[in-house]
Amino acid sequence: MNNVTLIARRIARSGYFLPGALLVLVLCVFGDVLIGLRPGVISSPTGDVASQFIYWRSLAANALRHGHLPQWNPHVYGGVPFFGAWQTGLLYPPNWLYLLLPLNLGLNLDPIISTYLTGLFGSLLARKYGFHTVASLVTGAVMMLGGPFFSHVWAGHLSELAAMAWTPLLLLGVESIIERPSLRPILLTAFALTMQVLAGHPQTVFNTALLVAIYALFRIMSSEHRSRIAGALICAGALGASLAAAQLLTGLQVNTEGARSTGVGITFAGLFSLSPENLLTLAVQHPFGDMVRIPYFGRWMMWEESAFVGVSALLLAFFGYLRGRSKHKGLWLGLFVLMTVLALGKYSVLFVVLYNYVPGFSMLRSHGRFMYEAVVMLALLAGSGLDEVLRKAPQPSIMGEENRRFAARVSIILGILLGAGAAVMASPMGRSVIIGIWRLGDLTFNPRTADIDRLLKAGPAFAAGQLMTSAIIAFLAGAMFWASGRNRCWAAALAALALIDLVCYARSTVTTFDPQISRPAMMANWFATHPGDYRILQQTFGFNSVMAFNQYDVWGYDPAVVRRYAQLLLAIEKQDANAPLTNAPFTYPGPGLRLVRCKYMFGDLGGRVVVAEMSDPLPHALLVHRVRRITERDIIFGALLSPSFDGRHEVVLENAPNIQPMPARNPGVVSAVWKDSDTLEVSASTASPAILLITDTYSRFWNVHPLAGCSQPEYSVMPGDYALIAIPLREGRHHFLLNYCPPIYRAGLYISLAALALFTFLCCLSYRAHKGRRTIV
Repeated sequence: MNNVTLIARRIARSGYFLPGALLVLVLCVFGDVLIGLRPGVISSPTGDVASQFIYWRSLAANALRHGHLPQWNPHVYGGVPFFGAWQTGLLYPPNWLYLLLPLNLGLNLDPIISTYLTGLFGSLLARKYGFHTVASLVTGAVMMLGGPFFSHVWAGHLSELAAMAWTPLLLLGVESIIERPSLRPILLTAFALTMQVLAGHPQTVFNTALLVAIYALFRIMSSEHRSRIAGALICAGALGASLAAAQLLTGLQVNTEGARSTGVGITFAGLFSLSPENLLTLAVQHPFGDMVRIPYFGRWMMWEESAFVGVSALLLAFFGYLRGRSKHKGLWLGLFVLMTVLALGKYSVLFVVLYNYVPGFSMLRSHGRFMYEAVVMLALLAGSGLDEVLRKAPQPSIMGEENRRFAARVSIILGILLGAGAAVMASPMGRSVIIGIWRLGDLTFNPRTADIDRLLKAGPAFAAGQLMTSAIIAFLAGAMFWASGRNRCWAAALAALALIDLVCYARSTVTTFDPQISRPAMMANWFATHPGDYRILQQTFGFNSVMAFNQYDVWGYDPAVVRRYAQLLLAIEKQDANAPLTNAPFTYPGPGLRLVRCKYMFGDLGGRVVVAEMSDPLPHALLVHRVRRITERDIIFGALLSPSFDGRHEVVLENAPNIQPMPARNPGVVSAVWKDSDTLEVSASTASPAILLITDTYSRFWNVHPLAGCSQPEYSVMPGDYALIAIPLREGRHHFLLNYCPPIYRAGLYISLAALALFTFLCCLSYRAHKGRRTIV
């Protein structure tokens, strides 16, 4: 037995233990998918991988293989920004795997890499605080397999997963700077910040920045070298922002035209707040359904509401605060509470104050995602608690009689409470509890009568089983706390119990889908037999399905939709143009869609796909010789949607064009062909001045590059029909390229390249200095 213990200690102290153990945990969760026992792509068939990333990754990889960084996606919403839309993550190094690997394999490795990095960086952060190796392992596992992170694997939020992975490393860098403000921790912090920005999820960057800022502020206040530490943190932030400048500056400039650039209403901002009853998910895996055996019947969506860390981790965190030796445990607990309050969003009394006075809150929704930052702090407390148990285990009176009794009592009380909850759900009151949750409102689940009957019959028993499982784990954890005073093996068993609980949770949320659903056979046959340059409106298949066939849709699923286009579509749908555009189905697909060259509408009629053809849709490009000038938005919409408006011969402009169109007997000819994702080659010939109207989304970042043979040296781009592209033309022949590129992109690229050169030089300098110190020693 002593030999086994000795070998176990040597393994735990090995530098390969943490990376290897975390890899084993990841393989326990994803291994069957990787070796093909579970075919398909990781994510729900209704998640973002199936509806967004499978198309985005394909478009990006194809463009980058040809040496082109795509700035624009012309296929959905009349065209949307691509590189500047953040979530495409074109400059994020792990995404370059898509250039080398098959698409489906890349989509599976994507969340696996993010999960592993989260655990690895979380474990390294725990080691920074001096935790035992096993305690560091549990800390990393809570971060990577806990609900606030891992539930987004089910939803397919690849960019969010990638961004969250760097939060622990960023905290590690900041803590290292505070401990010793020198070059190496500055470089580490800058690197982590750069990677998080490039990963492509601005809300995670915002949430992490808030966490890190508060953490650093409190840590600096207790330091003797405040000015030096503050200077080092500023340098790290500036270097990280400079390294990511190409993405950061482009994204900020592109967002000035986005649908959320002016903020969102407080109702929209309150969507997907963490509902108070879902705090129960800290201890219970799926009390409101798991989306596999039982549909989720709680408020909002399961992946936005899960806070799961497990009963064992909760008890360890509680014990870590009360008995742990770390001097930071008070700060960790305070930040956990603060981040949890922020996650409650509209259910918190602070929400209105934050929305009105804190920059950023009025532009974001899904504040429940602050639970990830909360769980990062909770994981550190849990690691601290386990560290205390493990380090005191060899002593004759390991935690002392008082400590053992206290831990056991808390565990038993929690177990009794969970068991009582299970008894309630198993009783006739269980149905009333489910109905009561529905009556609270804020539901995204809209069940049919048959689903309601099934849920009311099976839901209470399922919830009771989940609660009872957690109650049993609480009793087991209490027994292990008690027994760990006599034998170290029980301390290790407590760690194993926490890991098993987390792995079981993660396994229960992993699902796959057949990637063929991204290429509907009906759409493939349709486009093969109906060639042409037109857009469709389809709500039968995935919103972005047209991208699989290099075709075009007036609708889509993309957060980067341009504000002008969103407002026009809302007006066409007879909704408030100031409302946020969602991916909800059209309720009124009216004739105004012909303005954006919609030729066909796909619909579902009793389970059968039907296609309706719209009359007289506008072409991709046309020459218009009559202008109506209107400056007010709502009056423009009234004119455009009037039955008397003739879009083929008249265009609405907000400003007077620099070339006044003139009537012509010969309307002229024009053609427009995409050369790549963000460059349109236009040829036109007109006998009199005209307005060239292109039925793609207007942006002030469109630029015209004349080619040889043009009769006009310069061209101006202006909004036509509010959301489309209008270019005044003189009489004569025209041949030019219309290219989308935010002007700040080049400046950002030069800044990034200069910062990369500086970063590389500083890394070499740091390496040489470190090597020199090792040689002297």
